[in-house]
Amino acid sequence: MNQENLKKQIRDLHPWYQRINLDGVMTLNKGGKYGKYFGARAGEYTWNTITKFLPPSLKGMRILDLGCNAGFYSIQSSLLGAKEVIGVDMSPIFSKQALFIREFFEKSYNKKMNITYIKSDIGNVDFDNMGDFDYVYAIAVLYHIGKQKYGKYTKGSLDEQKTVLRKLSNKTKKFIVRCRRGKFNSREYYSKIFKEVGFIESKFIPEGKRGMILYEKR
Repeated sequence: MNQENLKKQIRDLHPWYQRINLDGVMTLNKGGKYGKYFGARAGEYTWNTITKFLPPSLKGMRILDLGCNAGFYSIQSSLLGAKEVIGVDMSPIFSKQALFIREFFEKSYNKKMNITYIKSDIGNVDFDNMGDFDYVYAIAVLYHIGKQKYGKYTKGSLDEQKTVLRKLSNKTKKFIVRCRRGKFNSREYYSKIFKEVGFIESKFIPEGKRGMILYEKR
């Protein structure tokens, strides 16, 4: 695909949250309304932090990418050898972006990637019939759970968040979570609710006002 056609497809799928390099063409520049923050944080920057919690190879592993967005972390997990990746996102535009990005990387690497995308509210996903996962990514998404039904940070949404974590606590031994400042998305808050479902913080990487945490089952 030539660069002009690639740029047009990227424009047609606007707005982007993840900054992804497609053979020298970026899905999101560092300037503008979205790029000033997202261009610095969502994409390779975040993936480089995530890899500090992962082994050098994910060969034979299953990954669940909650709030997968355009699927960059799902793609990178597949390239690290993951046997299967399941990405979940309810946004229609992000779901289209994820399919576009998967197709682009499959053509670039001339390989089929075993990545399945589910377009759904996380609270509506039937995790019971999805098997177990070696890692669950929850990057900038936990505080969105239940928001569409109950409103952000209401009792209903916080209860749904805990319900999802309880279900997933039986499906994995490792969560990778990004926290930030705020009563219901801070390191302290997440550590409290993960403790309730049997997980403890085993590693923390600060990122200025944010941070990345690995929670492991006790």
